[in-house]
Amino acid sequence: MPGDYKVCWSHSGTDHQDYQVPVATLRVGGPVPNDNVCTLSEPCMVVVEGVRLAHTSKLLFIEEDSTCGDLLAVVAVWSGVNNPAATALLSPPLNPGFVYANGDTYDAGLGYAGIPSTRYKVCWSFNPTSGGGIADYKVDVGQFTMNGAVQDVVGQCTLGQSCNLIISGTGLSETNQVKIVMGPGLCGSSSITAAVLQGITNPQLVTNDAYDNQYNMGLVTIGGSYALCRVAVPAETCIGDHYKICWAHGVYAPPIGGKSLVVEIGSFQMSGPFVTYSVECTMGSVCAFILYGSLLDMQNRVLIIEATSSCGDSNPIIATFAGLRNPQPMAQVSADKSEATVRLGISNGGREDGYKLCWGFNPFRVSDYTIEVGPFYFRGLAGDCVADGLTVTCSDVR
Repeated sequence: MPGDYKVCWSHSGTDHQDYQVPVATLRVGGPVPNDNVCTLSEPCMVVVEGVRLAHTSKLLFIEEDSTCGDLLAVVAVWSGVNNPAATALLSPPLNPGFVYANGDTYDAGLGYAGIPSTRYKVCWSFNPTSGGGIADYKVDVGQFTMNGAVQDVVGQCTLGQSCNLIISGTGLSETNQVKIVMGPGLCGSSSITAAVLQGITNPQLVTNDAYDNQYNMGLVTIGGSYALCRVAVPAETCIGDHYKICWAHGVYAPPIGGKSLVVEIGSFQMSGPFVTYSVECTMGSVCAFILYGSLLDMQNRVLIIEATSSCGDSNPIIATFAGLRNPQPMAQVSADKSEATVRLGISNGGREDGYKLCWGFNPFRVSDYTIEVGPFYFRGLAGDCVADGLTVTCSDVR
């Protein structure tokens, strides 16, 4: 332990009781052992008490199983963290020498990526040299914990279903929050855009419970228009896999405002069909069409209802067409799950009109068809036309 110690002298001492003459005070400089904690997305300022800590002193973070001063020690790595970390308070003297303090604060930066864990330790060096490297850090200060969320999340939600994310980590708390974004930049940069998915709260605070790991994002019932979403760079209102999740501990507020949502913890995908998509079928012909979207599945189904009803109603007016099956599951889904084929049959009767096409993820009741894909038009045959299954033939009237 650092501190002041008494030096005693003896002419010919053979036992510690023989050293009766105090001759000096020995002051041992160095840090007082203590465990420390930092959190990803928050400034990491490590406070160390001690005796005669110098402006040149630094801290080194290593893996728990490594030994301070060992050339083979495994140095911990977090993006944004200064490792080694230098003083945040002491300035060099005007003349050669050292500036001392009985305690100091070390600025380790602000981490935005890396493994959160309790399995690290802190090592200290009075005046580390470039030649000495990590071997200069011989003093074990104590255990070190980096709190934060893990960064291997694969978030996936579906239109019409409750969207809940479970995010694990170390030292999670009720202040944590997430934000779904899109764009090429890092989380927290100006080159990303927040997702605007109707029904989702974005950003969202964690549910405050014993675990602090669940985010109830909401329920999305609109998947973005076919025209804006089935493109190379979909809009921020679209379903799809072009999103990522940013996380913040939620205490530190950067100067630009908001929270420090700088930790990219994984990807996010919203599945379902594109909407504002028009479909039509003709009496006497095979009624088949393709839906486009993200992660479409064979358990998905469609329902055609009267235009005066709403998708998701508990008692909508279901459209009837002689020969067509309504509702109906998907007949085929593409390998990448971006296209689903629907085959309703061949109609031989029904009212020529406009209807609504509704979609459900895995519906059991008519109220489960909550997503309005778009209009469905049922066309009758012109007076000079004859339907024959897959084809409609019309006479050339001049």
